[in-house]
Amino acid sequence: MAPHARFAKINTEDHPKVSQNNNIRGIPALILYQNGTEIARHAGAIPANAIESFVRTNAALLG
Repeated sequence: MAPHARFAKINTEDHPKVSQNNNIRGIPALILYQNGTEIARHAGAIPANAIESFVRTNAALLG
């Protein structure tokens, strides 16, 4: 099976418990999980190519 990523957008005003449970203090926030465990985090806006690089770099560190 080829590697893949799944992205989700959460409105923290509509779901404040999600932001509390994930210690989101600023938006936008990009949190990378693997098997339910946080492995990396980035706060602030970044362009699409930087998001791809962030995901690929952190995924490569795992295996």
